[in-house]
Amino acid sequence: MYQLALPEEVLKNLQPWLISVCETGSVTIPWIQNARDRDVVFYVKHNNSSEEVRLFKSLIKQYKPQGECWILEVIPDRKYLFAYQYHFLKPLFGETIPTWDIFEPVMKARTKRFLIHWAKIHSDPGSKLWYHVLTLIYLFRNNEYSLTEDQIKNVQACHDRQLTTELYNFIITELNHYAAEFGITPIDHNGGYTSGRYKETT
Repeated sequence: MYQLALPEEVLKNLQPWLISVCETGSVTIPWIQNARDRDVVFYVKHNNSSEEVRLFKSLIKQYKPQGECWILEVIPDRKYLFAYQYHFLKPLFGETIPTWDIFEPVMKARTKRFLIHWAKIHSDPGSKLWYHVLTLIYLFRNNEYSLTEDQIKNVQACHDRQLTTELYNFIITELNHYAAEFGITPIDHNGGYTSGRYKETT
């Protein structure tokens, strides 16, 4: 079981600004083998205090183990590419754990729109992040937080940067189905598509 490197008394001294601390990343996803990415997310009320942010940075220098990623985030937070990981958050400190239901209609629509945008500006099949895109496609198909054995094999291949042309084309086809659903221009990497920063729409 993972043990946070920060002493509990240090965490308590950060309250009430600090709400909770959670473990996330590929190490918390049950179907990923040889997972290495561990993210420790510190959820806070705000990040507009230079003094508190400076204190957090000093704690990173003093306590953060090599290889871990410590992230400061404000509740609520939406990171659509990783939205499904909220289901697998492991609490390390505090009581308020953020939750996002990717199957809730508004959240589902926003996540699909984000995936379309992401794929339009990330045309490199060698990117490890495609495994998150494929995971979300499968989860939406299954309508639950679980994958079939064949789906797990495909997601693992993406995680290990072994995305085949067939699987890549499957992903783009599925995303273009989403695009048609929302009346969005389809993904066409051969057309040299260029897009700006993603803007959330309702």
